[in-house]
Formats: sequence, structure tokens, C-alpha cells
Amino acid sequence: MNVNNVAERTRNNEHMGNRDQQLLISLICEVFLYILTNLLYSVNITYSAITSGQSKNIERIRIESFIGYFSTPFLIIINNCAPFYLYLLISSKFRQDLIKLFTSCCHIQQKIPKQNNRPTTMNWVPIANRSLVDNNNT
Repeated sequence: MNVNNVAERTRNNEHMGNRDQQLLISLICEVFLYILTNLLYSVNITYSAITSGQSKNIERIRIESFIGYFSTPFLIIINNCAPFYLYLLISSKFRQDLIKLFTSCCHIQQKIPKQNNRPTTMNWVPIANRSLVDNNNT
């Protein structure tokens, strides 16, 4: 077994270990966020169901309506949008992939300094005269 192959496999395993670790952290955070948002939504719905048979004054009805009106859509939006922001904050690989996606979609390329690609040992001949040069070289 070649020493270079072993070293390369070790580096690849460490790299995959970092990706797996970032994925695991992202997944755990997403699960906690999902539980939190659904728990708050469930508490709000349960409270409304329990107190629906009670007589309430107008102020209590307004407060409950206000809380329900703002909390329900907010929790649903957070539940659907927050994983993107969690991945963006937690995973450097996700950020790199997102940057690659935006640069490829928007055709943004890094400015690379132009290099002189002309070989120094070759004589340049116009295309019209190329057949004469090719015949002379053979």
C-alpha cells in the first residue's frame, strides 16, 4: 500500500468528517427549531380549545385574537423559512455552495489576470501561409 494513498484517504476521511459534523449540527438545530415552533403553535391552539367554552369579556377576546392573529402566521413562516438561515449560520459548506450557486446563476466570475499564452519558441505564421509552412517542415 502506498503511503501517499493512505495520507490522501486520511485527509478525505477528515474532510468528510467535517461535513458530517456540520450536517449533524444543522440537523439537530433544525429539529429543535421545529419542536419549538410547533410546541408554541400547539400551546396556542390548545389554549383556544380549552377556553372556548368559557365566557370571556371583550378585552380578553381582543387579546386572544391579537395573539392568535400575529403568532400563528409568524410561527408557520418561521417553521418554513428558518432552516435556510440556520444552515447559513451553522454550515460553512452550505455557505460555499450558496456562493457558488449565486455566482454561477449570475455569471459572476472572479477577475483572473490575463496571461500571455503565446509560446516564446514558436514562430507565428498567418493562416493563409500555413500550408506553405507545413509543407516545408515535412
